[in-house]
Amino acid sequence: MGGRPFLPDGLPVIDRVPEHDNAFAATGHGMLGVTLGAGDRAPLGRVYAHRPPSRGTHAVPLRPGVLGEAPGLP
Repeated sequence: MGGRPFLPDGLPVIDRVPEHDNAFAATGHGMLGVTLGAGDRAPLGRVYAHRPPSRGTHAVPLRPGVLGEAPGLP
């Protein structure tokens, strides 16, 4: 099945992809991606609408260095 992406702090990444206004990321749920991914609709909708996160939303913005360095990429 492949790897399950997650960050060291366990929080997902829900944000726009830098330098791409029409691309979004909702990742980092680890082994619970299918289960927790459905809950990304509200936070991702707020990102899409340029609104601040709701109170109680626990997610990490997608910024350089958040996901670390990908091996083999420039």
